[in-house]
Amino acid sequence: MDIHRVGFARPREAVIATVGEENQGLPLLVLSSDAPQDAATHGKARFVQDTKRILELLAERHGFPRLH
Repeated sequence: MDIHRVGFARPREAVIATVGEENQGLPLLVLSSDAPQDAATHGKARFVQDTKRILELLAERHGFPRLH
């Protein structure tokens, strides 16, 4: 897992380069080729922007604590 901190100010060029200008909101989890069916797409990138879904995926894949 690689984590990148992106500043608050827009435009978020690093995010735009990966998932497009319309998807530069944060938080953002960009996934590899084994992305779930509900992941959004931009070009070849698969990603999730919903905070609860991001936390679910981190719990499933990396053992993060689950929300109660």
